[in-house]
Amino acid sequence: MPAPIASPANPQVKYWQHLSRSSARRASGTFMVEGRRCIDGFLQHGWHPRALLCRMDCELPALWPEEMLYRVSDAVCRRISSVQSPSGYLAEFSIPQAQPVIPHKRGLLLVGVSDPGNVGTLLRSAAAFAWGQVVIVGGADPWSPKVVASSAGAMAGLQVHRCAEDTLPQDIAPDLRLCCLVARDGLAPEDVPRSEYWLVVGSEAHGLPDVWLQAANTRLTLPMASQVESLNAAIAGSIACWELSRRG
Repeated sequence: MPAPIASPANPQVKYWQHLSRSSARRASGTFMVEGRRCIDGFLQHGWHPRALLCRMDCELPALWPEEMLYRVSDAVCRRISSVQSPSGYLAEFSIPQAQPVIPHKRGLLLVGVSDPGNVGTLLRSAAAFAWGQVVIVGGADPWSPKVVASSAGAMAGLQVHRCAEDTLPQDIAPDLRLCCLVARDGLAPEDVPRSEYWLVVGSEAHGLPDVWLQAANTRLTLPMASQVESLNAAIAGSIACWELSRRG
């Protein structure tokens, strides 16, 4: 086990702290995960940690490999943590290399979804309803602390790809069958033809760009009471994932 770290001024602590920034994550190719349950989710899916941090007053998880385990002070936890009341458990993992998209298997496409909580919730829903591939075009960084926390570790079981904001449908893979989620004038879930679709969810404020709507094989609208204009992107996307997954 490495030596305990008590001082927030330790260079290693400063390195972990900087991983809260997107630029530092890109430079290092790593990201931080916080919370024992969330970390265990990554470990159970076979992810190999670069470092595991356990606050000195916390129970040592039995299955955490000791060669990667650092005992750290409360001051160190607070310096690294992105939350007001740190749990005492943190980990550093490598950002995985993107695997090729499989066009004929269903997936989730998030286009310009910028709220980290929405992205994390949609990743969690994708895992829950067996949408194993997720492509994120622009929007929130999937490896940011807020996205990872909102996914509750479920994103560990997904293939997550991040693309530039100007990525077009044909840039991701040829022959994707796209089902765009729209606020109005789309088909009801029961009327969408059965297929291995890629569900496309846009930002709550701006919806989907025209280039994505024009590329759609079909459009889906969730029926709602007339006095409700729209749903939160994460809620709407999660319901749509469930509706399409149960139809096979």
